[in-house]
Amino acid sequence: MKRSLISNVLMLVAITLLALNLIVLLMRTTPSSYAAAGKIQYKVDPGPNSSDQAEAFLNKYSAEGWELVPIRTVGGWWIFKK
Repeated sequence: MKRSLISNVLMLVAITLLALNLIVLLMRTTPSSYAAAGKIQYKVDPGPNSSDQAEAFLNKYSAEGWELVPIRTVGGWWIFKK
């Protein structure tokens, strides 16, 4: 009797966990990376002519809501996203 009670409880727990996994799987929408991809904008700029102008250049784009993308490019282009 005791053994069948434990078996029944374990079976109930297993069924509940499987049901919860199925619910979570069905509730998922498209991955967030796909959803966000359409909302991100990029801007490419050759950048300032001198290092003295870099701070003003970065502050200008920052004030407009642009964020510098940390990537090294050929030719010294600056890439921003928002």
